[in-house]
Amino acid sequence: AVDALLAEGRAVAEARLYAMVREYGLPEPVWHVELRLPGGPGLGGVDAYWPDHAVAVELDSRAPRHAVHGVSGRRG
Repeated sequence: AVDALLAEGRAVAEARLYAMVREYGLPEPVWHVELRLPGGPGLGGVDAYWPDHAVAVELDSRAPRHAVHGVSGRRG
């Protein structure tokens, strides 16, 4: 039951982020991406990434991140 509530909270936060990007006319980010150093290790997943601006957003949530392209998130 707690896991379901946490997942619901993450979904609400992500929906708000999607809405804010569109409402404020921000460029479309890459959603749910795993960042890596060029030729190096992974840095972790973020919820939104604007590569042209080197800006990343990670929502603070206690819910675990869903798998991204078969790679599990960094939170447990």
